[in-house]
Formats: sequence, structure tokens, C-alpha cells
Amino acid sequence: RPHARQLHVTLLTPTPARLLQYAAAKFPGSSCRKATPANTARYSLPPWTPWRPHASSGSPTMPRLARTPPSLASRVTSIPCGYGEWVKWWHLWMGKREGCCWQTVVRLHRPSMALATAGVSPAAMAALRTQPRRARAGPRAHLPCHSPTHPPPPHPLFSFGAILVFFMQTGFAMLEVGNVNRKNTSNALIKNLLDALIGSLMWWITGFGIAMGSARKTHGFMGTDSFGLNFGDFGENGDHGYKYGMWMFQWAFAATTATITSGAVAERCTFTAYMVYSVMLTGLIYPTVVCWGWNTEGWASAWKSADTDKNPLLFGCGVIDFAGSGVVHMSGGVAAFCGSYFLGARKARQPHPAGPFVQLPSDYAPEYGPIFCTLGTLILWMGWYGFNGVSTLYIVNYGLVAAKTMVTTTIGAGSGGVGCLFVGSLMDGKTDGQYTLKLGNVQNGLLGGLVAVTASCSVIEPYAAFVIGFLSCFVYLGAVKTLDALRIDDVVLAIPVHLFCGCFGVIMAGLFATKENYANAYYSDRADDCAGVFYGGNGCSLAAGVVFILSIIAWVGAWSCVVFGGLRNMGLLRVEEHVEEEGMDKVGRHDKFVAMTR
Repeated sequence: RPHARQLHVTLLTPTPARLLQYAAAKFPGSSCRKATPANTARYSLPPWTPWRPHASSGSPTMPRLARTPPSLASRVTSIPCGYGEWVKWWHLWMGKREGCCWQTVVRLHRPSMALATAGVSPAAMAALRTQPRRARAGPRAHLPCHSPTHPPPPHPLFSFGAILVFFMQTGFAMLEVGNVNRKNTSNALIKNLLDALIGSLMWWITGFGIAMGSARKTHGFMGTDSFGLNFGDFGENGDHGYKYGMWMFQWAFAATTATITSGAVAERCTFTAYMVYSVMLTGLIYPTVVCWGWNTEGWASAWKSADTDKNPLLFGCGVIDFAGSGVVHMSGGVAAFCGSYFLGARKARQPHPAGPFVQLPSDYAPEYGPIFCTLGTLILWMGWYGFNGVSTLYIVNYGLVAAKTMVTTTIGAGSGGVGCLFVGSLMDGKTDGQYTLKLGNVQNGLLGGLVAVTASCSVIEPYAAFVIGFLSCFVYLGAVKTLDALRIDDVVLAIPVHLFCGCFGVIMAGLFATKENYANAYYSDRADDCAGVFYGGNGCSLAAGVVFILSIIAWVGAWSCVVFGGLRNMGLLRVEEHVEEEGMDKVGRHDKFVAMTR
């Protein structure tokens, strides 16, 4: 019964009975009681913990019981825990080390033999394979094993991930301070602080409801409930804090999206314009994209447990965007592109209107700029482990996925940074007979590699992370040249890193996702079809990724053009020329709001 999260198995041998009796006696607080009819035994087990193998034999062992219970042939045993947890106990008794008790993720095709031996019908096994393996908008079907008297605790993993992702705001602030002129430092820092402050309010009022609320009425376009942390939506459904934890985790992502945009439009955007686009981005534009890609009822989401007429999967698979190459980074990147286009370039970058771009003076950025940029890059890298690793949402049963996600994240960053350092030097050519290694290339190459593997970090192998990270350096360097050709001024080069590398990452997920990793991170019943093209998939995940990319560009681009274009027509978008020359930190009449150094 999936709704009750219980597995009913007809046991044909007394062996599992001894196992269950041992399990019930192993943990304090467990219970074993009779149920109706009289020949049915119900075992309620507390949270499962790994059973370490003997050091000598390397195989799990179980001591003999003082009293061996009678044979439970033809009896029905109800185990109140997830399917994978029961299989772990089965493997523990059977002594199968491959995929057994200490492996956190159990593939469904392996336990099928054990269940068939136990007498489970083929129809029952097929029903088990269709149970959801993961859900972003609600608690997972495979919750940790618990009894009715021991409910699952709240989810501290969300809080840990939210702290890591929120700490990325420090990295973004350092990057921006290291790139802007000293006369604009306070203005840039105030806007970085307000990214989180405005984001928290808008995510509370409308953002979370649009992103993670029920989207059945809108056919997966946006959520229609859970606004304003309504207690009826958050406290009466027995989720034991799941929605509160999800709210906190997703708010940190929303603040990140707003910060991506603020870095690109720095040093010339008015405070009024900043407030308007920040409210719109975190309260409407970005949450809608979250609903599309991560809500279990979103029209492009791969987190749906089944493909139904009322809630169909996009091309039968949905988009593979595990941690947000498209949802987060492309959304912020598209908004940054539109904002930079309507604002125009800085005077220091383009002295004459419609004239060519020039290199910034060597003393434009402060002398401490390289220090702040490097520290900011390292802080962002650290926060990315919460960004990607905690996107598993659970650690019980998903430890393998979380660990592998962090490994691929690390390798993608390494290959992206090293590749961009040397490839960028070769593309720039020799100066005075020597190649020059640029700090900016390794910093942004590292970030570009992280963005590129964010979509596929849970479904790829380490070598694929290396390939994706290395190829992302070409995407980044090509995007920088493209922006110069289009005369679009991006202060921190957020557009090449987040928009172009994010788009590239979503495409790569549809190519490099393996069947095994897809089954572990998403759903095993459609892994054969939804794996990457390079691993035997039918291309539906790749097609879903392309449609998702075009949809983000259309939605975010259209709204950004309305917001930034409307502000420019009203004369509220860009500061006056003399204010830009004197610096935005000085008190003046250039805007209704000013940034002061003290």
C-alpha cells in the first residue's frame, strides 16, 4: 500500500521470521504484536541503522535467537518502512554483500529475486517499482523506517543546506566588491544585502506558493496554495516540518538568483530599479520556473511519480535539472542579460555611445580586488556543496547519491578552472613573447564548471563531470567574446557563467545521464528511456531539456524586458552621467534612495 508506506509480503520460509524477530529485539523501543487475523504478525521497527559486517569474514552475521519463532508460512507480515529498507534486512539475512545493508541506495531490479523467492507476485513487484522514489513538493514515499509511536523527525538537512547556500551571498558580495570601482562599493554591498532581505519577504508572501504549491489547477504552470506560510498548508498535514525546511532551503536559492542579476547591472542601475526587478524576480518570475522544473506537478518536472493524463510528463521523462543549472542559473542569467542590455555599458567601458568597448584602466578595480574575488570564488565553491549535495533532500537512503553528487561537483569545478586558465591563455595569445595566465579566467572557469554540472551532478559518472567541466570553459570564453561583440557590459561576467554555462549544463544532462544513476536519483521504472543519449536513452530527456531552456528564455526574457524596458521608458533605470562619474556612494539627488558610506 504506497499511501501507507508499508510492504506486505507472504513469507514461505521461517528464515525472514527469525530476521524480523531479531530486528525487533535489536533496537530499544521496538515492538512486536499480534494483528488480525490471528495468524498475522505485525512488526513495528524504529529508524534503521547500518549493521557493520564482521572484520574477519566481511559478511554480515546474525546471532542465534534464544527462542526461534514458529514458521510463518502463509502468514502476512507488515513492515512499516520503505521498500528499500525491508530489502536491506532481507539482504542482511541472506548474506548478499552487493547492494545490501551498508549500501544506502538499493536498485529495484536486484531485490526482485529476493521478493520472488518470498512469494511476491509479479503484479505486486510491478506495483512496487512504480512507487515514487523522490518528491520535491512533499515528503518522499521512501521515508526512514519508523513506527506510529516514533514519527519521523523534522528535516535538519534542509537547514544545513540553506545555511551553505545562503553563505554563498558572502561570496557574491566579495566578487562584486572586487570588480567594482571603489566609489561604488557601498552601493553594491547594500544591494547584495537586499537580495536576501527582499527575497525573504517575497518568498514568504508569494514565491514559495507559486513555486511549490499545488499546481493541478494551472496544469503545472504555477502553484496556487501555501502562500504566506499559512498554518493550514504547513502545520496540519503531518509533514513534521518538511514544508518549513523546504521553504528555508528554496529561499536561499531565490536569493541567489537575484544576486546573479545584481552583479551584472552594478555601477549604473538606480536603487529604485533594483528594488522593482528584485521584487518581481523573487516574487513571480523565478518561482514560476521553479514550479515548472522542481514541483512534482510542474509541466516540465522529472519528479513526477507517474505519467498520467492529468499530470503528464514532458516527453515521458521531464527535464533533468537536479540542482538548478536551468531553474536557478539560467533564470538569473537571462534577467542579467536583459538588464545589461537595457542599461547599456558603463562609461568606463564604452566612453562614447555606440562606440567600441575599451579595456578598463589598470587602476579601475581596487588594489584589494584580486583578494576579494579569490575569497568570493572559494566561498561560492564551498556553498555549492549545499547547492548540489543537499538537493537530494534526504540523506537516509540517499547517501550514495549525495556523496556522488559532491564528487562530480568537485571534479567539474576542477576541470573547468584548470581548462579555462590554459585555454584562455592560448586564446589570448602571447604578450611580449610569453603566454599570460589570468586570475579571472581560473575564477570564472571554476564557477562555470560548477554551473555546468549542477543539472547533471547526480546522474553522471566522475569522468563525465570532467568532460562537462572542461567543455564549459570553451562555452564561457566564447560567451565573453559574444558579449563584447554585442556591446553588452557585464560587471562580474555573470552572463557567461550562469546563462551560457547553465544552458550548456541542461543539454549535457540529457547526454551523459546513466541508467543506474538516473534510477538512484529519480525513478527506476523509466531509467531505460530517460537516461542520456550516450547511455542508451531514447532522447526524451534531451528533448525535454531543449524545451525547458527555450521556455526559460521566453518567460524570464519577456518579463525582464517588460520590467527593465518599462523602467527605462520612465527614466528610472539608469543613474545620471555625473553621478556615475562621481560615484554612487556619494550622497546626492540622483535617486529617491542613496547609498551612503557611513
